[in-house]
Amino acid sequence: MYCRSCGASLKEGVKFCSKCGAGVDVPAAEGSRCPTCGAINRPGTKFCRQDGTPLVDAQVTSQEPGAEAPVAQPIREVPAIAVRPIRAEPPPVEPAPQPWPVRSEVSAVPSGSGTLRLWLALCGLVMLAAAGGGYWYFKRQGASPAVAETALAPMKETPRTSAAAAPGSESDVQEESPAPAKSEMPPQVQSRVADLPQVSVGDRWVTEVVDHQDSMLNYRAERTVTEVGPDRIFTSVRTLGKDYVRVVEYTGEWALVATHLRSGATTTYSPALPYVSFPVQPGKSWQERVVETDAEGKQRVHDVSARVEAWESVHVPAGTFSAVKIVLTDDISKDGVVVQQGQDVSWYAPEARRTIKTEEMSFDPATGERRRRTISLVEYALQGTQSSGRMP
Repeated sequence: MYCRSCGASLKEGVKFCSKCGAGVDVPAAEGSRCPTCGAINRPGTKFCRQDGTPLVDAQVTSQEPGAEAPVAQPIREVPAIAVRPIRAEPPPVEPAPQPWPVRSEVSAVPSGSGTLRLWLALCGLVMLAAAGGGYWYFKRQGASPAVAETALAPMKETPRTSAAAAPGSESDVQEESPAPAKSEMPPQVQSRVADLPQVSVGDRWVTEVVDHQDSMLNYRAERTVTEVGPDRIFTSVRTLGKDYVRVVEYTGEWALVATHLRSGATTTYSPALPYVSFPVQPGKSWQERVVETDAEGKQRVHDVSARVEAWESVHVPAGTFSAVKIVLTDDISKDGVVVQQGQDVSWYAPEARRTIKTEEMSFDPATGERRRRTISLVEYALQGTQSSGRMP
């Protein structure tokens, strides 16, 4: 038996609890027995005091006299609630906004002012119609006699001046505007022909070379004609300020034949490399494959292609010239592989008997390097004529 107050285990027949002193007149109810270890626990205990097993559902080993076991009430099933599917309806589409009607409002204008404006508009239309009719009539009838006479007159060479180019100008090369002429006739200025010049011993030109990548490579060179043969022109080229002289050999048409150094080394070009092909006039073109052989016998091949474009007015330190523009491309290959691609844009002036300006551009396919040089005529002196020029 157990104490009703503290749950201590008591011997049969004791009247007082040895733990708490409570009276034990009324027999105490037995506690719950653990279903795992069999230990008896105090009444109302939810977990076993020995191993902690839950005692909620465990059967009571003994009940108080007169206690009735609870009767399990049947669980009433709740009918399931029927769920009706909800049909998704698309949201209402708002009607597209309608543009507001634009009402054309015309302000009332006094009758006198409206009449004046109407007459002014009619007069303007009449004047435009008259101008347009006169223009078309002139186009159909051709240029006036004075204009036609100017177009047919022979063109005179542009006089050379020593004045420098105007400051702030974007370029010192200006294309000569053709004289007015009928539309079916070519411009007279572009039909000019530059014939083969007569070169004399003693003719001299001084040029300035400007390297646009490295200013340390800039220099001036003096070129003097030393010998003129039936089909040969020999020039002595001296770098001013340096002890460097070489002899450059040309054909009678200024095609490069060979370069001779004072050491005896010679580089030849076969056939001659044609920088110019006389007579020169716009529209002319030429091509040539030239083999270059140096003093050691090594060879390179030049594939040259050139075309003549137009006559232009060109200003250089030596003066202003009427010159014809020549564009020349030169692809240099070695053992079948292109090692350099070049383009020379030159201007040949009959008055100076040579090119007065050259823009050289080169590209190395192996390294991707691009270089550009400008060669300009600084001064010149020609034998047997009064032609000469000098930087102002």
